[in-house]
Amino acid sequence: MPEYKYINRYYLMWTLFFSLLCSICLIITGSVPWQTSILEEALVDTKRWQLNIGIFICLLVVVGTVSFEAGSKGLSWLYVFCTLSLALVAFVHAIIDMDEENDALVRTQLLLDKYFDNYEDPKKIAHVNNFQKRMRCCGLKDKNEMMRGELCHFVKSCCYWRVKNCTDKVVYKEPCYGKAKHVIHLLRMCAALGIISGSVQLSVLVVLGVGALKYIYHLIFPPGGPIITE
Repeated sequence: MPEYKYINRYYLMWTLFFSLLCSICLIITGSVPWQTSILEEALVDTKRWQLNIGIFICLLVVVGTVSFEAGSKGLSWLYVFCTLSLALVAFVHAIIDMDEENDALVRTQLLLDKYFDNYEDPKKIAHVNNFQKRMRCCGLKDKNEMMRGELCHFVKSCCYWRVKNCTDKVVYKEPCYGKAKHVIHLLRMCAALGIISGSVQLSVLVVLGVGALKYIYHLIFPPGGPIITE
């Protein structure tokens, strides 16, 4: 089957490469463990979505690349079907995400409340200290929540680990709930990469469709006039 010379091969390869980068980012954010067990517990569903969509996009890029290189009609149709499916899933999930981010914030706040309100519980201390150290924050909504003792020192996890006495001069200023909100917003941005990649895949389809139409048009109406058969 003759190649469609009107399709810009360079453009197609670069769009597929961009989609591959997006899929790698999604796989990393969906598979790498979070620094704190609290966030890991609160955002487990979001991470699972990112991992699955990242793997799907990666496989889609492989199918698209092979179909372009081999000129396989069957693989090309498979690529078209999978791309349209991806675009539909990404669109539906984008609508769901409008409410899901608020739900994730609520889940995170409830978990943080549970751990910080029971800080004296030995089972909770390790989780809270790890969260504060990793996120470089102090207290749930105010650093003074973590002040202990008559000398007005903060718990050690509220300061850089080399500091001997955790006082107001060296304590982390930002509360932990604010830090958790920033992390969730960042995670949503990573999820948006899946939607962007789906749009890029659709743009590849548009280019393929336009190239095919031009090719067929020039077969029927060549520059020297229509083909006349006896």
